[in-house]
Amino acid sequence: MISVVSPVWNEDPRNLRLLSQRLRAVLDVLDPSWEVIFIDDGSGEITRQALQDIVASDHHMHVIWLKQRCGQETALVTGLLAAAGTLICMMDCDLEHRPEDIPQLLMPLRHGYDLVLGKRRPSAGFSRVRQAVSQVYTTMMNVRWGVRLSDWGCGFNASRHELVDGLKDRLRSWTTGPLKAGFLQHARRWTEIDVIRDPRRYGRSGHSWDHFCWRGVRMLVVGNTVVPAYVDGTMVAPSSVSVPLAAGDGHA
Repeated sequence: MISVVSPVWNEDPRNLRLLSQRLRAVLDVLDPSWEVIFIDDGSGEITRQALQDIVASDHHMHVIWLKQRCGQETALVTGLLAAAGTLICMMDCDLEHRPEDIPQLLMPLRHGYDLVLGKRRPSAGFSRVRQAVSQVYTTMMNVRWGVRLSDWGCGFNASRHELVDGLKDRLRSWTTGPLKAGFLQHARRWTEIDVIRDPRRYGRSGHSWDHFCWRGVRMLVVGNTVVPAYVDGTMVAPSSVSVPLAAGDGHA
């Protein structure tokens, strides 16, 4: 079974609808028992309604609702710990990651690797400023963590379920750095592969430059903290989420 986990915060509904269509087309070919888990990180009503419409139209797609904004990595952890697949893909919801790249991202997992990290290859028209900032961030993170990666900022990654399962206790209160560092510390075999990075098609990013700068400094100096998530009004540690999904929805 393949699980795709994608945090969502105030994303443009057009991106979400197109993402769900493209995911369906790719995953139907790979595995008939696939699932997609969106983690809504306290979005507004427009985004929430779009997610409700998506999961209502396809039983493979689910939503975990966080009552308030907890941050992207907390949302991601919540989704990872709820995923049932033996192969788990992590991706953004804004279509900068191509669903069509999922098969090649998962391929090394079928050949002995337990972690595959995407390294972004920007498509035509992508901002050179953002590319430069990403390169600087990657250089600093390589020095900070003593690992030579091509792209620390890429959120398009894949893992075997065993790696996530082995990290469950630590993921409940991750405070020692970015999640990618934790995966790298525990992976037996990992590799990087090229993935295409497209410009955002609809809407604008909900994150300002101030956000990216502060997040980078925090990751380098302080580390990351995964806080308890609020699901349907109840505060729970991400690992204890039993996936109370959209009304009438749930895992088989």
